[in-house]
Amino acid sequence: MIELAPERIALYNYAHLPSRFKAQRLIVEADLPSAELRLQIFLMSVRRLLDAGYIYIGLTTFQAGR
Repeated sequence: MIELAPERIALYNYAHLPSRFKAQRLIVEADLPSAELRLQIFLMSVRRLLDAGYIYIGLTTFQAGR
C-alpha cells in the first residue's frame, strides 16, 4: 500500500461475522489470529504508515503527509 502512495488509507480490523456473511462460514475460527496478535498487527501497521510519512487523522484513517 505504501508503495502505491494513496492520498488516504483506511486501516480496519477484520470483523468475523459468519452469521451475517455466508462466505465467512467457510473460515475456521481457530485459524484466525488472537486478539493480541491482531493488536500487534495493527500497531505494526500504524508504525509503518507513520514512518512512511502518513499522518494519523482519525480512528482508522491516515492522510499522506505531503
